[in-house]
Amino acid sequence: MLKKMKCLSVFLVLLFMLQSILMPAVYATEAKDVVMEISEQQLTLTNFGNTSNSVELVWTSIGNSINAMSYDIYRNDSLIKTTESFAYTDTELTPDTEYKYMVRAKDLDGNVIAESNSINVITALNDSIADEVSIIATSSAIALEPSKSEELVKENPDFETDRFIIKYKNQNSMMRAREAFTKIDKIDNSSKNSMNNKKNSKDMDFDIIMLNKKEKLRDIVADLQKNDLENDIEYIQPDYQLSLSSNDPYYSSQWGLENNFKEVDSSNNTSIKNNLKKLPLHLRDAIDKNLEFKEFLINTPSEELRQKLMARDVPGNVEPYILMELVNEPVIMDLRDMTDTAPIQPAYLCDAGVTEAWSISTGSGITVAVIDTGVDIAHEDLAENIWVNTEEISGNGIDDDGNGKIDDTNGWNFSEDNNVVFDIENITEENHGTHIAGIIAAVKDNGKGIAGVAPSAKVMPLKVFNNGKAYTSDIINAIQYAENMGAKIVNCSWGSNDENTALKEVIQASNMLFVCAAGNSGADIDSNPVYPAAFDCSNIITVASVNKNGSLSSFSNYGEGSVDVAAPGEGIKSTLSGNAYGQNSGSSMSAAFTSGEAALLLSNLANMSTMELKDRIVQCSEHLSSLTGKISGSVKINCVNAVKDIKNDEIINVSDTAITQSSSPLTENTDDFSLFSTSAVEAQFVKIAGGNHHSLALDSNGDVWACGLNNYGELGDGTKTTRATPVKVGGLSKITAIACGSSHSMALKNDGTVWAWGNNYYGQLGDGTTTTKTTAVQVSGLSEITAIAGG
Repeated sequence: MLKKMKCLSVFLVLLFMLQSILMPAVYATEAKDVVMEISEQQLTLTNFGNTSNSVELVWTSIGNSINAMSYDIYRNDSLIKTTESFAYTDTELTPDTEYKYMVRAKDLDGNVIAESNSINVITALNDSIADEVSIIATSSAIALEPSKSEELVKENPDFETDRFIIKYKNQNSMMRAREAFTKIDKIDNSSKNSMNNKKNSKDMDFDIIMLNKKEKLRDIVADLQKNDLENDIEYIQPDYQLSLSSNDPYYSSQWGLENNFKEVDSSNNTSIKNNLKKLPLHLRDAIDKNLEFKEFLINTPSEELRQKLMARDVPGNVEPYILMELVNEPVIMDLRDMTDTAPIQPAYLCDAGVTEAWSISTGSGITVAVIDTGVDIAHEDLAENIWVNTEEISGNGIDDDGNGKIDDTNGWNFSEDNNVVFDIENITEENHGTHIAGIIAAVKDNGKGIAGVAPSAKVMPLKVFNNGKAYTSDIINAIQYAENMGAKIVNCSWGSNDENTALKEVIQASNMLFVCAAGNSGADIDSNPVYPAAFDCSNIITVASVNKNGSLSSFSNYGEGSVDVAAPGEGIKSTLSGNAYGQNSGSSMSAAFTSGEAALLLSNLANMSTMELKDRIVQCSEHLSSLTGKISGSVKINCVNAVKDIKNDEIINVSDTAITQSSSPLTENTDDFSLFSTSAVEAQFVKIAGGNHHSLALDSNGDVWACGLNNYGELGDGTKTTRATPVKVGGLSKITAIACGSSHSMALKNDGTVWAWGNNYYGQLGDGTTTTKTTAVQVSGLSEITAIAGG
């Protein structure tokens, strides 16, 4: 019964959505500032299904237009819910009980502007559905079992894919189900469906089933029910794809290990000239090629220099990105502030306290699993620290250690099920994992490249990503492999918005520490969770990014309840494929710093439990005022404090002086400023657009990213803060086209509707107002649009 009710619910919702196109009514979306047009001061409330403990409601409107921003839902004359949607499921009700419902619509100011009819609904008897099978939604999975649940949690049974993960109740259930699968035509029984490899299953009882074509989750559930598998399957979920968490522009060198600014006597220009030599190489080159500009840096009074650099009021032909980087350089700015005074302590200089920790530990004997893209295992600065499976004889074509993997000498490629962990024909695709590996464990004191945080640790390359995407099933197999092969730490520089039940279960069952990147959308993941970072698991430590001044990076996700620590993540220099080196920014880099710290600790204290390891990292971190309200305890990692077990509750006052969100315009189309720094990420972007001083990019998933000047909210991130690194435009999905005006932005959805945000002085957003919007609003009266343009 419940399944039929759900199907009816979907049908009615689709019917009401069609009505919204054919009639003048436009229904509210989840975008905060979108106004709903209601045609008449009357709502029609309908019950379209109920069970013994739930009632499903939907309401529609007809007639004249009024503005509604939210709806208040009343049960028995008491307010129970406020929502922006036009449907609601009331749960936790008593069986065989009558309830009265009514809905009121409110405008932007909270005034009631319309009221529905009242309806009376009687919930079903318990025994009326006792023998039927229900679909019970648990986060992103669907459970199959007799109807004994007291609570139904809404989810999306219409998710469509050709790969599903099944969790069985026990081994016997798995055997019965596999036999049944051979009778279901749509299942591709020629594929390798099992996720339980020999010596790699840890009794998780998971399978992955692959179909001949994409199917909706509800449809595959129906097939399983027809084959009487409801008592054998605990749940089924899509084999979700996850994305990498970084790839952004850079501005600095390897400052995260130790920020080397020194106090000097700058009473004369000689000290400034000397300290110019401490700048990163690309900045030194730019200055040395322009003597007029160099003299300007040396001789300009401190009170003028920052302002002139930001305004580009400088002599010579100097690229704008060089000026922006110099504004952020303590070597330049802090010295200039001291020119006519005695030496003083400069602004707080952020690092991870790594070099001092090396006198105690370098990570020897510890293996860190890097679940990521491939890793260049032959890199000059990594080869010595790549994990080796000593039980496997390389190249003999035999599974010597009996773990189900042939010649897994240096890890495994789970995306293609082979031992090729680095694709030499496509090296740019492998830069992300190679960069992460270098931050964790690049060799120290070998006269080459850089030094990793834990320069004596080993990296276990576990490739799951191809073209920036990975399947949950491959990640689960990689996790189980890592633990079976002796890894204690897992670096997870990737994530997804899907609350992934199967992935969470595998993490919870593990004894390893999972170091998870918080993500790069500039969002609060307490309210907009990213997984696995936001999973409530005691063996996960979630990491955000800070810049070298100690401020939260403009791109970094945050969340006082979800993010445990921050770590260096902007302009981090590390290894790249093909014996190369380069800088990247992102919470991916921050996670790698923290994985390195964990390796330093475990090497020195091998008997530490996972919880003790996490607690030591958190409790020995520094408290920064700049992270208050953003990171739990406002902490940033400090490796030397951790290895020495130094705890300090002092809050370091950090002024947010970094100009990563400067109001200065950005340069379009330069070789050194791009939306993302690697070709692998660039290949995922399908369209770009530019305004006067801001840029948009559309990725292949239908999401929009923006950077640049944000005086009118033209970046669409809910703020008016200028961004020097891309941020995700909020409230938009399934976008097919983008356009920029001088100070406003537009997007076309795949349903033919148009959305706009930014400056609205002349009504250019088309929402019937002249109010500037910092988040996307729907352009009124437009449908079936095929192209857009901005002036």
